Amino acid sequence: MWLDTIRSELCEHVFNSSFQKNWDVHWCNEIKILLDGDDMDLELFSERIREIFLSASGGNRAPEQAGLQWRKFLWCILSILSTADNELVILGKPMMKRIVPKLIVEKLSISIGDKPGLTHNPEFIILNLDNPLLKEEEINANNFKVLLEKNPELVRDITVVWSKTNFNDTIQQPMLWAKLGMLKSSEFAYNIKHAWVTVPSQKPEIFRPNTTPFHRAHIFDGGSYWGIGKQEVFGMSSILDMISNWRDRIPILQSSDVIEKSIFYSNLGLK
Repeated sequence: MWLDTIRSELCEHVFNSSFQKNWDVHWCNEIKILLDGDDMDLELFSERIREIFLSASGGNRAPEQAGLQWRKFLWCILSILSTADNELVILGKPMMKRIVPKLIVEKLSISIGDKPGLTHNPEFIILNLDNPLLKEEEINANNFKVLLEKNPELVRDITVVWSKTNFNDTIQQPMLWAKLGMLKSSEFAYNIKHAWVTVPSQKPEIFRPNTTPFHRAHIFDGGSYWGIGKQEVFGMSSILDMISNWRDRIPILQSSDVIEKSIFYSNLGLK
């Protein structure tokens, strides 16, 4: 819970009028299952993430708006699951600039030669941090970046998250960027992985195993995930599986002491 204050402060970069409305009306009550559901409830929730998102996305929303809503929804799910451990989920340029040191940003940057427009800077990452941060006093979003600049070894590993609302040929572009990122990351001490995550917006019954999108998804060394639960036949995992050992963390997340003390849960309207 030591990152609770930082997560609560980062909410300001996630919640705006549009997302706030969808959160209040559609998503907040659904996501509360993480704090009070049993094993069966959580399995059903992982299978319904697509359904929950589509119920709030609206039919006339532009693709880029839907994609941003999807990533913000993911940020909330992953941040809740990570409150029992040391991950910090970072989404968007303002949050990256506020939290992530320049040294790490440079390591995550992917370039093809030196021509303009051939560089990609990931804006959705998960930092896995080390326990010595527990010894620090008054950690907040404003001094956290300085802390990491002075102690870069506190970052154990990083997952770059590549996210789209659909699952078809659009996976090709992030797949190729991620492949370049994987080649570059072999040069550094940081363990940097790349993960693919999708809604998917298409109807699940149209998917067939061993088709091109799935071959492409399996290239990501950080795993591939979607909002319709874990399905071995496709080699795809549940969105909840993006946070390691999430099942073991649920008793901590659901403890009355944690729920009562959490500023982050309060900011999300979960208590």
